[in-house]
Amino acid sequence: MRWVVVLALVASCDRMFGLNDVGEAPADASSNVDAMADAADQTIGCASGTRAALLDTVRIAGCSGSWTTPGLTNAKALCSPGWHICADGADAARNGLADQCGTVPSGMLFATLQGSSSADVCDGGGNNDIFGCGVGIGATVNAGTCGGLDAAIGTDTPGLGEWSVGTDATHELLNVTKGLNNGGVLCCKDTPMN
Repeated sequence: MRWVVVLALVASCDRMFGLNDVGEAPADASSNVDAMADAADQTIGCASGTRAALLDTVRIAGCSGSWTTPGLTNAKALCSPGWHICADGADAARNGLADQCGTVPSGMLFATLQGSSSADVCDGGGNNDIFGCGVGIGATVNAGTCGGLDAAIGTDTPGLGEWSVGTDATHELLNVTKGLNNGGVLCCKDTPMN
């Protein structure tokens, strides 16, 4: 009786995963699986398949993860295909970010590529500081002047957790690395809302 149950389970799993009678994928099964994965990635926005923040938004996602090569652009693998690290506050706003930064879990920051020419000023020039949505990490910035982004971190920011911004106080955006915890990046859909 046990063998009958085991065989029934194996046959059921084969059908569930689109395998034929000999346990191989039919010629078109892999394309179906890829298409389903791509569709899920297009909706979620995070390569991990799970959003860590901004769960109720459609075109912007808080994606957790780590990277060890310095520079925020090296975190682009945290975003799904068809998504990118939000370029700045304006890109985030075009994709629907309004006042959702306050919903980020405490102790997390989700960064953008927003540039700055001086400390905590969201002006689009230079590589100073890192701007994003954060709660309990980073300095508070005026979300109204930064496309909805509400936090910034730099070399002088205490309590960064697993964020490391290097020692150059004017090039944090180019030097940042991050461990697994304390957030990640804001990913925006490649085609913004009209």
